[in-house]
Amino acid sequence: PQPGEFELFMLGRQKNMPKPNVGAAFRGVSQSDTRQTLGQCSKNQLPKAPKGMTWTSVRMTADSGACEHVMAPKHIPKGLRDNGAVKPTTATNHITYGSASGHPLPNLGKVQFEGVTSEMNQVGLKIQVVEVTKPLLSIRKICESGSRVVFEDSAEGSYIQDMRTGRKTKLHKNGGTYAVDLWVLSPRE
Repeated sequence: PQPGEFELFMLGRQKNMPKPNVGAAFRGVSQSDTRQTLGQCSKNQLPKAPKGMTWTSVRMTADSGACEHVMAPKHIPKGLRDNGAVKPTTATNHITYGSASGHPLPNLGKVQFEGVTSEMNQVGLKIQVVEVTKPLLSIRKICESGSRVVFEDSAEGSYIQDMRTGRKTKLHKNGGTYAVDLWVLSPRE
């Protein structure tokens, strides 16, 4: 893999990253309305997706032990999976990750998608496709991309903060872990 290939991107974070099209879905919706809507939203409460696209919910569990953002093929939104979004990489046949239990996890390719967080932060993710139990968001990769991650049980709670813009994305407790829920745009099935 190339350095920086697997990072959490917030819009404006990387000059060479194309802007996600999710912004088109939010035209005409005020930011305060959208933040309120996305905070506890269902698919029906999101703004209309661009033509030929649909919103899909993806929960990414924050993992301080993950060296890459990873997701199993079954967790990739069906519209992306069925439309060839999983791309083999030169590393596909050469990289095997280790699971927490010590089992080998071969790299099956990579996928990139775009979406929004509950705070209306538009994100694009480059994720390694690996047979894992649940999608994992690498804290290491987030920190390497210029953000910080705070875990605390205060009124402010846990969050990811882009150090350049100051924007925060809330991490919510999910059982014994912390997670980020994303609404991802994918081709309609």
